[in-house]
Amino acid sequence: MKESCVILMFWLFLNLSSVKYVYSNFLDLEFQSEPLTVMVTPRDGRVVFRCSASPSSAVITWLWNGEPLTQESEGGFNVGHHKLVVNLPKKNREEIDLYDNSKIQCLAHHKKRALLSLPASLIIGKLDAFPPQDDINMEIVRGNTAVIPCHPPPSVPIAVTEFHFQDTVISRSTERYHLMPSGNLQIFGVQPNNSGSYRCDVINPFLNEKRMGQHQTILSVIEEKENKPSSFLIYPINQTNVIMGSNVTLECVVQGFPIPNITWEKQNGYLPRGRHLQVGGNLVLLNVVQEDEGTYICHAFNGIGERISASTNIFIHEIPHLLSSPDDKQIIKGENITVECIAKGYPKPHIEWFHNGKKLVTNSRIHVKGGLLNIKKSLLKDSGIYQCFAINALGSTYGVFVIDIHDSSKISREWGSDEEMEEEEEEMYDGHNAFQDFLGDKKGHKKRKHKGIKMMPPSKPEVTRLSDNSVMVRWNVPQNDGLPIIFFRVQYKEVGKKGNVWITIDEDIAAHLHAHAVSGLKTGGRYRFRIAAVYANQDNKMGPSSAKFILHKDPPVKKPESGPTITEAEAVSQSAIMLHWKYEEVDSIPVEGFFIYYRATHSAGEYSQVIVLGSNTRSHILSHLLPETPYDIKMQCFNIYGTSDFSNIYTCKTLPSQITDVNNYHNKPQQDRSTTNDGSKSVATKSVESSKLIYIILGSVLGIMLLVLLIFMVLCIQKQQRQRRHLQTNQTTLELQVKPDTNGHIPSTNGFLKGKEKVNISVNPLNEYLKDDDPKLSQTAKISSNNNEMIPLNNLERNDRQDVSVSPRVENATECDPMLPTGATNDSSPG
Repeated sequence: MKESCVILMFWLFLNLSSVKYVYSNFLDLEFQSEPLTVMVTPRDGRVVFRCSASPSSAVITWLWNGEPLTQESEGGFNVGHHKLVVNLPKKNREEIDLYDNSKIQCLAHHKKRALLSLPASLIIGKLDAFPPQDDINMEIVRGNTAVIPCHPPPSVPIAVTEFHFQDTVISRSTERYHLMPSGNLQIFGVQPNNSGSYRCDVINPFLNEKRMGQHQTILSVIEEKENKPSSFLIYPINQTNVIMGSNVTLECVVQGFPIPNITWEKQNGYLPRGRHLQVGGNLVLLNVVQEDEGTYICHAFNGIGERISASTNIFIHEIPHLLSSPDDKQIIKGENITVECIAKGYPKPHIEWFHNGKKLVTNSRIHVKGGLLNIKKSLLKDSGIYQCFAINALGSTYGVFVIDIHDSSKISREWGSDEEMEEEEEEMYDGHNAFQDFLGDKKGHKKRKHKGIKMMPPSKPEVTRLSDNSVMVRWNVPQNDGLPIIFFRVQYKEVGKKGNVWITIDEDIAAHLHAHAVSGLKTGGRYRFRIAAVYANQDNKMGPSSAKFILHKDPPVKKPESGPTITEAEAVSQSAIMLHWKYEEVDSIPVEGFFIYYRATHSAGEYSQVIVLGSNTRSHILSHLLPETPYDIKMQCFNIYGTSDFSNIYTCKTLPSQITDVNNYHNKPQQDRSTTNDGSKSVATKSVESSKLIYIILGSVLGIMLLVLLIFMVLCIQKQQRQRRHLQTNQTTLELQVKPDTNGHIPSTNGFLKGKEKVNISVNPLNEYLKDDDPKLSQTAKISSNNNEMIPLNNLERNDRQDVSVSPRVENATECDPMLPTGATNDSSPG
């Protein structure tokens, strides 16, 4: 029994540490292209949907409203491997309408596993005629706003309106004529020459069709001699639904004499700063966000009678997106499985679960409830690809992961001997060949087998947009007692194209850094990222791949605009600086955390990056710094849609080399600072260890120098004795000994250092990268400035060198000060 438990635990360890690489990247079965929604006219007659997947051996099948299609399916379908052709009826409109809003999906099959695409829609364009309606007569007091109503007939896509007044066509808004989203025409400050007959027509640009109105509105502009209190001509509608990121116009038209004054307010809140404007009596909100949801009130008063008010409720609709989805899992047969998908959107999205392309429903063993999936007593057939779809009226999205079920009864056979385990390890390493070859070429590392050694891999990376062609990739490594990590490497791969391979960025990322900027990407490209860790035994391990990331040019929701402000930085040890900042959310745009960039002031090299999660965090300790060295520090805040402008640049110098306990900083208990955010040792502990190491090295060097000096003195004494034996008399010998030109002096060429010569001992590990002819400094990495301008890195470095050379404050800095801005380049990207 004990032997079985030991074997089982060892098998689990190998699976969780090594096999995960294979299965976390099993999604080599992925879509290169998915079917897209198509809008057609009834005259088109033929619609084509396309779908492709990798590997090329994957088989594609098609679903129509959830039902599989074959060549024998009725309805004029031509089913191909990568293409579905739908032949529409040519004349009968009723038959054509049967195809309207149909859902089309493709299913990719490979090795008994399957992946289901997002649904696409087939939309039939249309424009109905105006219903019959009587003419409308209206009188408006001069100077007020007149409203010519128009109620467009049903149209797909939404029709645009134009108005005919006498011999004039009003097809666009001007200073006084305003075509409203509702279809109405508003005339500001109406005058007698605006009296007359108006007709509303509608146009569907997609169909290139037009419908003429069946009635007219006759407007009469009158002069008012008596005061009249304010009254609503157009009330704000009771409820307005707005898609997040779009603009909305709330109409409010009031008449009276004198001309009423119209104002707007938000109940229990404020109008969004910088994103609202009032046009006439109408309120326009720009680029709405979730915080804009609420009740808005239109007030009007002209000094006569009472103040009048009317309200409308705004509901922000949001396309579904996943806040979290499960990771790949390795499960022993018979274990229970519980996974969860968390989605956000409005209306609230509902979750549907699929296993190898088939929808899961609750039964005696499987329980589906919203975003929660439970599987009792898992079976081997439960292995495969799982997808959770989040769906609402605006669209859908999905998360995908792999669950592999293993039979524990086969453990002894599959993992019974050391030789078999070594062979299995070799197979695992085959999955790393590209990265291993890269390390072998670049670093001279050799692949080694280490049995029973724990190597904790990096987590699945999170990706944040920085600019149109760059992202920030961030990850973590859980606290563990395994081998220490020497450095990380970032890999990325563009998905959706055949033959694309993983690209390894040629840059070692220090073990304490868990974020890295990746540039040179394509706008609109779809990418996956993963992190490789190299350990103290020269072995390496891959973390799981990130979710698919699309580098949008214009994110659907605003990124943070204003960055944080660094208020204070204080050196707390020879290798650490405590940083404090403040940040106020503008227009309630949420942030996920902050990026901190720092570099030695004299280096003019690339910035190192640290990520601090949490929108409410306002301080952080920068560790692993060099002693008695000034650092330039700047910050950004970020959310999933991008980063803010850069903060001010703050310069701070670390303390001289001495043993300093950061845990006693501000008299805080030791346990408060025993670990950092990434689970590593405290700054103080590392500072003490590094100080001891420096003293040991310096002591060894001084001891060797002293020994050499003693040997040298003995040789000199022997030389003097030989010279004495060649002198004729003791007296002559004494006279010659005091001559300063030949004897009694140790030449400097024998290794003696003159008293005024300086010994420069560099402890900066980056020293080799500070040469002007170094290839790393000559590379031009494009980075984005605050105005999205692309700045070559080498230009930025030259500017920084000039700043350093003319700034004696930095060279002689003894305390931490904010750097006064000298130009736009100070707020450049992390380099």
